[in-house]
Amino acid sequence: MLEPKDDEGDVLKRVGLSVLSNTSYWTRSKEEASDAEQHLTQLRREAQLRQARCEGQLETLAREAKEEQERRLISDKISRELASLREELHRKDAQEEERLRHLYRGILGPKDGPVQLGGTWDFQPFCTVFTGRCQTFHWRTSGPSPLR
Repeated sequence: MLEPKDDEGDVLKRVGLSVLSNTSYWTRSKEEASDAEQHLTQLRREAQLRQARCEGQLETLAREAKEEQERRLISDKISRELASLREELHRKDAQEEERLRHLYRGILGPKDGPVQLGGTWDFQPFCTVFTGRCQTFHWRTSGPSPLR
């Protein structure tokens, strides 16, 4: 394109149109392109920084979730083990109570209905007269009679 003459440039300026020479147009275009590239570079840096922050937060959340899952698994395992131990303890208590019922039935003879033991009883045989063997046999208890 031909450069406008000074008269033409003055007329265009008066009308409100800006007139650029080829040199100033290319200079201005290069500046705008350079500014756009710098802006784009800045946006890339900001995007990389945000990405790094997000990845850090994601790693933190993943680690916390894994720790929480491990805590839950440990808690569940402990709960199951405690339940198993309680069940075994109740089973052993029931066996011991049945053994004691059988023992007392054998010693005391059959009574009306089954012998029921409950709570904690401390039965200790003792002799009132001892002449090599027990002459009189009594039971000493630490509570009320276990026979109901």
